[in-house]
Amino acid sequence: MTARVLPRPHSDWLSLRPIRAVLANGRKVRAKSGLLNRLRNRARRIVSGLRSNRQQLATRFLRRENGWIGE
Repeated sequence: MTARVLPRPHSDWLSLRPIRAVLANGRKVRAKSGLLNRLRNRARRIVSGLRSNRQQLATRFLRRENGWIGE
């Protein structure tokens, strides 16, 4: 899924391409980036959730080891 970006001057974006194609392209790119952002956010949420769970378990375990059975 690697997007190859060909080096091309900005002027041809403005002049040579029909406006409709440029708009469609922009929309496609925006949709793709939105999807990527959503996936990244979900991954971050899952990872942070796991991390916090692990921390809670670790502290609970340590407390039990030290003889405080509080939680």
